[in-house]
Amino acid sequence: MNKEVVKLGEKKEIKMLMGTILMNKKQFKEAIDCFTEIVNQRPVLENVKVKLSFCLEQYGNYFHQKKQYSEAIKCYQEAVKYDRPRNSLLNSQGLAYQNINNL
Repeated sequence: MNKEVVKLGEKKEIKMLMGTILMNKKQFKEAIDCFTEIVNQRPVLENVKVKLSFCLEQYGNYFHQKKQYSEAIKCYQEAVKYDRPRNSLLNSQGLAYQNINNL
């Protein structure tokens, strides 16, 4: 096997571990950066996309709590691109739109 391919695989694994640790520490912005770097490489692993979607949703929730509804909506819309829409995600997105309309 080509040494460059092995190194690339090892780098993905390290980024995946870093992203997972950051996600568990609720450092979602940093975790998003790790997972996005992996997703931008080929081939893309489905579990990476699911974790990226989860982190984007949580980051959106952070903005929602700060009443930064436009930023929250951007995160929720991005989250849907990487995983099937979950009820919690769609509910949060709907509430953010509702809150923008009430401003």
